[in-house]
Amino acid sequence: MKRAFGPFHFFNLLINRGMIIIRTLKKQYSGTNEIEQLAKDFNSKTLPLEKWTHKAHLAVGLWFVSHHTREEAILLMRQGIITYNDRVGITNDCHGGYHETLTRFWLSILHRFVRQNPGKSLGELAKLLFNSAQSSRDLPLQFYSRERLFSLRGRALWLEPDKRRLL
Repeated sequence: MKRAFGPFHFFNLLINRGMIIIRTLKKQYSGTNEIEQLAKDFNSKTLPLEKWTHKAHLAVGLWFVSHHTREEAILLMRQGIITYNDRVGITNDCHGGYHETLTRFWLSILHRFVRQNPGKSLGELAKLLFNSAQSSRDLPLQFYSRERLFSLRGRALWLEPDKRRLL
């Protein structure tokens, strides 16, 4: 799978097996019921590929860390992404699909975010998250060099950050 980004952050061009899908990234997922439905669709593998955006990844991750321990969330999210990718035709290999370091990085960020905002509903958490720099798709590059993060080793295994420590 190859991803190409234009000059505007609200479009994501996904090129997969010769198909081009343009999907908007404006979706906020700010309601608890909306996030619950998104997680249900993801877990049942019925979520359409065009809805599996960066924000959808974060919203589902937020659901997992809100409903499970950190370790359970990692296992369930890993299993979920791999099987979801298989279901929608995305190959999980050394060139694309599931990425262990990115998944665990984001779950760490989300776990800390939930701990820093006790008593908030899932919808309130999502609204706060998506209106903060902690949801930026470039956030991992503040912690990792591009070489380390996008290495084969980083895709297959958890790698600690090489630029800045995760708290």
